[in-house]
Amino acid sequence: MKMVGIFCLLLLAGCQAPLFKMQKDKPQKGVMAVEKTECSHQWKNLGVCFTYSGLEQPRVNEEAKVQIVIPDESQAQKLHSLRLKAYLWMPEHGHGSAPLRIEVVNPGVIFLHNLWFVMPGLWNLHLQWTNQDEQVVAEYVVAIEL
Repeated sequence: MKMVGIFCLLLLAGCQAPLFKMQKDKPQKGVMAVEKTECSHQWKNLGVCFTYSGLEQPRVNEEAKVQIVIPDESQAQKLHSLRLKAYLWMPEHGHGSAPLRIEVVNPGVIFLHNLWFVMPGLWNLHLQWTNQDEQVVAEYVVAIEL
């Protein structure tokens, strides 16, 4: 009787609808699988949502790498004629760090390499989209405290 009760509980638990929807891209050579979830950040002027990862525990004098994901393909296509600029800036000291390297894997996945936090304190990661005239059309700033 006990086994029947456990079986019924397992059966009912398996019928519950998922609490959230998640889609995974097919892994590409040299690219980790990307989980596409709800958008947590936005370049408002462009109406483009994105998520980022890699800044959970940055350290002084260690390279950090950031992955930016634009989950909606139609939003990613809006960026086709624009150029991403990214840089680190320490507002309290008025200086930045080494130039970042930007790697566009596909329209919805971008990696930032060569992020070096050369000292503790407040850092801003500026993510800017510029047009052909080098004018900033959208910017998002990530505040990072070390």
